[in-house]
Amino acid sequence: MRRFLILFVLVSCVDSAESLVTYTIPPGSHYSNPRRTEYISKLPMSFYVKFDSSAIYDVGEDDINKLYGFVDCNSVIHQNSARIGWRWWDNQLQLFAYTYSNGVRYSEFLKTIPLNQWVYCEIGIKGNKYTLCVEDT
Repeated sequence: MRRFLILFVLVSCVDSAESLVTYTIPPGSHYSNPRRTEYISKLPMSFYVKFDSSAIYDVGEDDINKLYGFVDCNSVIHQNSARIGWRWWDNQLQLFAYTYSNGVRYSEFLKTIPLNQWVYCEIGIKGNKYTLCVEDT
């Protein structure tokens, strides 16, 4: 079972600890529990993520798990979308920019991160380009 934690950074008067959600992906499944879908009206999206040792499994060099992101232009996910993706490869947890633009998929390595440590992520749009950041990358 793969587990990861995401802390959503929200601007409000509510204690941010209430925004902590643990997502679990059951063996053989492609989706987390809970599964979160919502409409957003403000970008960038920012959040913290922490992976535990359950993220250590081989998905292959060409596969990237999708962590969090959005579908753009009221389209479908494989048409216009931006997500941060991850994989365990070469004995390290790697984060990627993972996007679709006009049906063409792009992925780019962003950063290697340690297990069991909170990492800041941000996804947005600048002009006509998606922006995906992990900490200072």
